[in-house]
Amino acid sequence: MSELEVVRFNLEIARPHPTKGNLAIDLTDIDELAKMIGMDVANRGLLLFPKGAWGGNHAHEREELMIATSGNPTMWWRSEDSGAVTEIAMGPDEQGRLSAFYVPRWVGHLVVNQEDGMASLVEFSTTTTQSYLDLSTSPAHNLLPYAGMQNDATPQ
Repeated sequence: MSELEVVRFNLEIARPHPTKGNLAIDLTDIDELAKMIGMDVANRGLLLFPKGAWGGNHAHEREELMIATSGNPTMWWRSEDSGAVTEIAMGPDEQGRLSAFYVPRWVGHLVVNQEDGMASLVEFSTTTTQSYLDLSTSPAHNLLPYAGMQNDATPQ
């Protein structure tokens, strides 16, 4: 795959957590979701984004699967096929379903929290070590201007 893929799912149909019922999703369910799209998860992390914080503006050799668990951060990514930049809200949709965002190897992407309050993402990736490309060094590939930001913005 050379494009970002969005998988929507509904917490009501996820397997209930063994001790917390429907109030929590078991992360092993996310591992299963990753396997369904062909990812072999090696690393899991929690990313916190206060208002104005951003992460990414890079491309790398690892695959990622990200799910916004609070707030509504925005992701920008560049199509490898057409070069077009797409913007998408990462929070729940109108029906309250969460979305899993699959980022293939070497697809440039940027995540920004432009809303008040904290946004959080859980991230699953295929490796903990990686080669990566900083997109801010290439005007033709830099995604920060799409978010209304300059290169001197400090990532969180």
